[in-house]
Amino acid sequence: MGLIKGHRRRAAFAAAVPLMLLAAGLTWLAPAAGIVVAPGEPVDGLRGFATGMTAHVGAVNTGELSLADAEVAWSGASMDADADGLAGTQVSEVNRQWQDDRGGKISFARGAGLELGVGTAPIDPAQLQLTGLAEADAPPPSTANEEIEVPLDPLAYASVAEGNAVANSNESGLVPDVCVLGDDISRGRAHAADVDLLDLGGNTNENGLDSPLVSLDDVDNVEGDQRSVSQSQSREKLVPVGGNQFGLMSEVTMTMAPVTVQQDLGPTDPLRLLTIEVLGEWTLRAVATGGDGSFVELIEPGNAVVRILDADGLELLGIDLSDILGDLGLDLPDELEPLIQVSVGQPPRAIADPGTLPDEDSAPTETPNKAEGAIDIVRVRLLDAILPGGVADIRVGHMEVSAEVPDGGINCPIPVTKTADPDEIFVGAGATNTSHIELTVHNVFDCDLNNVTLTDRINRTEGDADFRLLNDEPEADSPDIPDDGLLVTDGSEVVVWSLGSIPKGTTKAVSIDLEAVEGGGILEDIAEAAGEFANCVGEDASGLAIAGLDLTGLSIPVEVRIELPRTGADALRTVGIGGGLALASSAAGLLLRRRRRAA
Repeated sequence: MGLIKGHRRRAAFAAAVPLMLLAAGLTWLAPAAGIVVAPGEPVDGLRGFATGMTAHVGAVNTGELSLADAEVAWSGASMDADADGLAGTQVSEVNRQWQDDRGGKISFARGAGLELGVGTAPIDPAQLQLTGLAEADAPPPSTANEEIEVPLDPLAYASVAEGNAVANSNESGLVPDVCVLGDDISRGRAHAADVDLLDLGGNTNENGLDSPLVSLDDVDNVEGDQRSVSQSQSREKLVPVGGNQFGLMSEVTMTMAPVTVQQDLGPTDPLRLLTIEVLGEWTLRAVATGGDGSFVELIEPGNAVVRILDADGLELLGIDLSDILGDLGLDLPDELEPLIQVSVGQPPRAIADPGTLPDEDSAPTETPNKAEGAIDIVRVRLLDAILPGGVADIRVGHMEVSAEVPDGGINCPIPVTKTADPDEIFVGAGATNTSHIELTVHNVFDCDLNNVTLTDRINRTEGDADFRLLNDEPEADSPDIPDDGLLVTDGSEVVVWSLGSIPKGTTKAVSIDLEAVEGGGILEDIAEAAGEFANCVGEDASGLAIAGLDLTGLSIPVEVRIELPRTGADALRTVGIGGGLALASSAAGLLLRRRRRAA
């Protein structure tokens, strides 16, 4: 059985306590495996992050200008459901901080079209020049959007730099805060177009840099081509792993504009050295299930092609998918070897420590509780033959993902609640012998619930109480309850309603009256809801969508106590007391007879 936090099952009252119909909250009954957590309680061991940039240019030094780093279309998303939340900072493999301390928050997202660090320590966010940066965290859920033009000649230019961030948490108070189903827990998007970095030439062009060291643009101006746009998306999402159990997916998806590198032959005479084209949409995904099936995978486009073009736009290398995956790098033609080093299409590997070179022979982490890895689709090193006195590290398609969950994942049920009025009933004419029970199914998720059924099970667990079911509203599918009520003498009945659809963020309620008829004892009442997700809010092309998933949920077990009529002034007399008095009376009579015989 899994760990149950924040709930202790209510012990059965002694028979001498008056009958009570307890108002219901939620029950958290552990499945065969997995962690079950009460609303508002932290979840240890459930955390993850994803971050990616379409291009990174680092440690460039031209003598007069110092550009410590630049990141294009940089997105990030993170979540941590433990007691501290997102305490501490997140620093990428290329030694850039992308999340500051968010202690007490369970989700965070960011997106920046273009970021520059000028003459600063790599992890010093206070000195960063941020453009088009949007950040959001939760709770409470929040969103942010930023869009600007970047005219920072001679450092950088972009016709548009845009960031979008969404951070979610479940605010219902009926399920764990992290149970965001049907949308991402966090999602960051970044978008940049017509990007130029570090002008090597003059300063005469108003739209873009005259001779940028690196461009992310369609330099060949193919008519109708939209490849001037670079964009990335990072997200954290709960994914189904069986029943009401969910694992965590961390994912980065991106498309990249062609990356062109120029050689500095003088301030007015730069030369296009080469262009790197990475076609299609690429995804790096990590899924942790808490059991079998955790993995890290690279999902390449159907037309996965990496091309390297020379100064005249002629193809030096054209690598299709079969050449890319599994290789540890490719050699360039001899004429480029003194100027540049390129690695293409290395498979997912371990995430390197910030500021260190990745280990090309390493493997991603894939255990039942954790999946983690990183990749650079193309990694380029410019030598000082291009930049006298300096070296540049360029990464195209850099992605990092990590997902971690406790054993079995996290349980997220459909919430079912109950109320009762009054909360104690008695047998006999003139007594309060009927209680009105109301059951409510809550859809607290970002999907509609379709084909919802609610099953209410009433079982006698002690005594010999008979009861009658009255006034079902709406009319139950089964059993058929006649106008004068359904008498239950065997102490067990199941009532089923078909509720149809419950739109996201709404509820549906049913009610039934329970009448005490004869005898006393304890009735245990448990209601179960079941439904299917549809019309979810969040976009999802992962193949791990929530739509179509069947979900269930139980109400807390409710004990219905049926008393015999009260006698005398003692309001605490019950079936047990009545039985005890009867036994005492019989014993007293026997004692008197014995005394008379002795006399």
